[in-house]
Amino acid sequence: MNLNFQTIIDMFIAGETSGRAGSKTAPGNLSIHGNQLMHYSTPIMERTEKGFIVNLSQYSIQTGRVQKMLKETLKNKHYYWVLKVPRDYKGSLSGFQLNEEGDQ
Repeated sequence: MNLNFQTIIDMFIAGETSGRAGSKTAPGNLSIHGNQLMHYSTPIMERTEKGFIVNLSQYSIQTGRVQKMLKETLKNKHYYWVLKVPRDYKGSLSGFQLNEEGDQ
């Protein structure tokens, strides 16, 4: 089955802990790893006890498109966002300064 980015985002928000965009023969670069949604090898969104944390650090045009999809999907929902997350970061997004969605 070929899964698009929006499907993976929806699966992650619904609580799925694994999944990857694309197909078995052509895997994509957006994937679910436990409580993190990864774009390439950087967490772009995380589920925590407080709620969702979205990484809005700027990396590339493609990442910007995924971030826009995340914000649109979370519209009218409470979430936190962070900045200045290094590319290929391997830890939790909760270690960064949390901003609330209305602070953008």
